[in-house]
Amino acid sequence: MIKKELGIIVLAAGMGRRIGKPKALLPIEDEIFLTRIHKILESFSKDIRFVVNLQVLDFCKCENINLDFVQNSNISSDMIDSLKLGIKSIPNHSHYLIFPVDHPFVKKDSVSKIVNSYKERDNWVAPKYEGKTGHPIIVSHKVAKIILETDSIPLNKILQNFTKKEVPVADKGVLKNINTKKDCDRFE
Repeated sequence: MIKKELGIIVLAAGMGRRIGKPKALLPIEDEIFLTRIHKILESFSKDIRFVVNLQVLDFCKCENINLDFVQNSNISSDMIDSLKLGIKSIPNHSHYLIFPVDHPFVKKDSVSKIVNSYKERDNWVAPKYEGKTGHPIIVSHKVAKIILETDSIPLNKILQNFTKKEVPVADKGVLKNINTKKDCDRFE
């Protein structure tokens, strides 16, 4: 039975090779990306899963960061594999918010607009800032089912087969993907 509620998946299993450490552990003000994103999301759903690698999981255990983790133990896997693990960990939701950990500057108000704009008939919803779509996104149960059934097809290719609803936001954070230390410095 499908629950008429939102499940949230934070994709944080990457090794962060270009930046030198997992992005989930990068500092932002007095916390790390992972805990910043949790604070943004915690009021939207009780079902939030953080898909992480072993290094992130070990760090969080040592630092007593108690979140609902799903470990992706395959360090060479693609983002879609982490997404599948996340969906499987909280099955049967009517829709899922997918939040990449490398977007820590997204404002809570933007997430609220995306969440509140979602309707049952929507396939997927994305924020739009200055003519460009960004993250996080919401996918329907129907799209999540297709994600689970496909073999290593990137999410953007899967989404091309579905209509998108764009939600205007006044938040450049939805577009800001942190890949290097310089990206982080430029954005703060």
